[in-house]
Amino acid sequence: MSKIYIGTGGWQYFNSEGDPLINYAKIFDFCEINTTFYKIPNEEICKLWRKKVEFNKNFIFSVKAYKEITHTYLLKPISKNLELFDKLERICNILNSDMIVFQTPNEFKFDDKIIQDINEFFT
Repeated sequence: MSKIYIGTGGWQYFNSEGDPLINYAKIFDFCEINTTFYKIPNEEICKLWRKKVEFNKNFIFSVKAYKEITHTYLLKPISKNLELFDKLERICNILNSDMIVFQTPNEFKFDDKIIQDINEFFT
């Protein structure tokens, strides 16, 4: 059976009194972290995010892949890209998340070479 998660792409838009993430987690059980698309946050910040939502035992984060992985290096299995992906995996572990969202650029074409690169990247 499929599970549907309802939430938003970030909690910073959630206008409320007090801490936006804590208040967000009182209403929603899911949030996609968009910050990670623009920069890879410090691991201490991620630990703080996880701690803030501990009261909601059902809360799930998804992590959006850093744009250099998808837009600059186009999911190629090169050392810089794999290093960036390792950082995202550590963030997922801190957040207890098993989801990374890969947003590809409009010009991304799924030809044989790209498919080979993607297979190697994830291997």
